[in-house]
Amino acid sequence: MEDSDVNGQNPMRKSPFLVQWKTSVGAFVVGLICNAVLGGVVGRLSSALWLVAIIYVFAVVYYALAYYPSLFKDGARARSSAAVSFGNAFFGGLVFGAIWNSCLANGKIGISHYVFVGLLAAIFIFSFIAAYYA
Repeated sequence: MEDSDVNGQNPMRKSPFLVQWKTSVGAFVVGLICNAVLGGVVGRLSSALWLVAIIYVFAVVYYALAYYPSLFKDGARARSSAAVSFGNAFFGGLVFGAIWNSCLANGKIGISHYVFVGLLAAIFIFSFIAAYYA
């Protein structure tokens, strides 16, 4: 019987997507720029685009908890390292996007996606508390 990690995967065997993984720096930079532009637009027009911000938060949570972990499984839906590098930067920002690219390069999922969602939830909750008391 093979040893498996918490995701039911053999830790010694990489998924087919991870075998060919190579971080695309250009796509990562474009993802960061798009992340900053979206953040700037929502920040300036927050009263008019609050719905966009909420949709983005749900998309980020889906990416971190469902899509990103799926890249470590045999049935990964991704076909392009550049698209995933872009997504990591767009949804995870500079810090977590870089961590996720590093985890993909090393073939180890880690817990960074859980930490990211926890921090995002804390920011979201404290933002509502601050808005309530302002």
